Amino acid sequence: MSIRFVAVLRRIAATGLAGAIAGLLVAGLGGRLVMRIAAALNPQATGLRTEADEIVGVISLNGTLALMVFGGLFFGLLAAIVWSVVGPWLPARGPRRLVAAGLTAVPFGAPFLVRPGNTDFAILGSDSAIVALLLGLIALVGVAVAWLDDRLLRTLPEPPRATPRVELAYGAIVAFGLLVLPSAIGAFFSSELCRCSDPPRLIGSALVVAGLATLASWVAWVRTGHVEPEWRVRAVGTAAVVVGFGIGATRLVGEVARILAAG
Repeated sequence: MSIRFVAVLRRIAATGLAGAIAGLLVAGLGGRLVMRIAAALNPQATGLRTEADEIVGVISLNGTLALMVFGGLFFGLLAAIVWSVVGPWLPARGPRRLVAAGLTAVPFGAPFLVRPGNTDFAILGSDSAIVALLLGLIALVGVAVAWLDDRLLRTLPEPPRATPRVELAYGAIVAFGLLVLPSAIGAFFSSELCRCSDPPRLIGSALVVAGLATLASWVAWVRTGHVEPEWRVRAVGTAAVVVGFGIGATRLVGEVARILAAG
């Protein structure tokens, strides 16, 4: 494999690993913590089953592991895919980039947790504190993915120092990501995959455009060696992220208003 191609694989693999770790530890354990706080705020809901088929107020090892693997891991991989196409077009660096990552994650991730059709709001009550906890969890996942991504890029061997085994590992991680990609894209367009009656198709469309711009920048990196994308590609990617953020934020305001009004 060429050095440039391995560099791109390493770039993608770092984001994938960051998403998997953040999903298991932050989304999974954080989701469990949010559920516990929600149960404490609504003791009358103890014993009822949530949308994820968990019993409110009961914390078990099996339930926690299931939430981490099936809920947290998928959400983390979804966050990794979103970050891989959104991250290149965020201008901030350092701590400001982490803040930008957290803020950007909210409107892109909220449609999967904060929606009026989520039966958990009927069980636990349409409490502003619960909504705030969920939005905070989404932001925290975004920050975690961005932070881990940066740390992994500083740690993972770069070509040509990467051994053939390391290069194969990068390729394997990217291949696994490609297997997850259809489900991740489908979550924005399919009612069944997003488990909602109104999939965030416009947000998904903006992400697809940003993804194509990101793909174009990777192809140019391999072909020319230029890490920084061409200005026209950057303009398209940045515009797609801005539009997606605006659509997501507008949708989120409406969804939160409907949830709180129902309470």
